[in-house]
Amino acid sequence: MTVEYSPLKSNYGFASPGFAVDELGNVNLANNIVVSGTTTISGTLSVSNLNLNGITLFDDDDSTVSLSTNITNSHLRNLGVLERLEVDGDVFIGISSTNFISIDNGSVVINSSETGNMDNIAIGENTPADATFLDAAANNTPTLASHLTRKDYVDARVTAFSIAFGA
Repeated sequence: MTVEYSPLKSNYGFASPGFAVDELGNVNLANNIVVSGTTTISGTLSVSNLNLNGITLFDDDDSTVSLSTNITNSHLRNLGVLERLEVDGDVFIGISSTNFISIDNGSVVINSSETGNMDNIAIGENTPADATFLDAAANNTPTLASHLTRKDYVDARVTAFSIAFGA
């Protein structure tokens, strides 16, 4: 015996206590969608609140959409072009819990075994730049003409030269 299926048809839509379908085929639900298995949606799906296993994924409290505060351990893999990043708190950038750049309580720390540049100031290279220090230690005697030295070294040499030249 052959079974003949006859789908429900309407030219003007239809309604039920939990959903309504308009004449264009748009489905409006009064409650939740429960999906068991895989569902493919082609077209546009509009929702006002998206939950996954009871966790709200997005917040739109202040007329902008942002990740929910329930998402605390994100491993974001692809973002696209980031034009602005605002962080409220400390920042740690690194790999496998090794921080290369950190801003911890307002203090910036850069850890690197390689040389590099930051705003035209050479780090770990011999390029001269202007600097202001609160404290500096110079313990070695100069071995090249371009080396910086301490005042006591200069004073001792000037005294020795003045005695040698009979001044």
